[in-house]
Amino acid sequence: MALGAFAGARDESIDFDDTAMPEVAAPLACPPMPPPPPFPLPIRQRFDLRLAIGGELFVESAEALTGGWIRLADGEPADGLALVAMTDAWPPAAFTRVATRMAAPTVDLTVHVRRPDPAPDGWFLVVFRTTLAADGYLEEDGQLWSEDGRLLAQSRQLALAAPFR
Repeated sequence: MALGAFAGARDESIDFDDTAMPEVAAPLACPPMPPPPPFPLPIRQRFDLRLAIGGELFVESAEALTGGWIRLADGEPADGLALVAMTDAWPPAAFTRVATRMAAPTVDLTVHVRRPDPAPDGWFLVVFRTTLAADGYLEEDGQLWSEDGRLLAQSRQLALAAPFR
């Protein structure tokens, strides 16, 4: 199920941008993201992921932060729908905070496509952070940037925190 709200630009509005894309190594200078253990997820096969921010999966670190470069694996041009899919294709930030292997199935995902006109090819930088995991749930905030530093989309996700048994 999906809910969409679509509107064109307004004649009279405010316009400012106080966002700043993180400085990271170039996409091909970053290592490919390894498949998530214990099994690969089908969505991951649709994207090329390069780790640039945060630590290894399932190795305890001080914060739940991850990100890097992502692009469509088949070379097809990216559109607004691809941007939305990219916000859910990266391994969850919580995976960098805990040593326990787990799953994080989505309960709710909201994506705000702020600039729906990305460059049709190339890489996109994603950054994801989780600040609270409690009572079996975790939240994750995400940003998706164009290579030239424009914030294209923001996401907020609620997921189950489900250790494998």
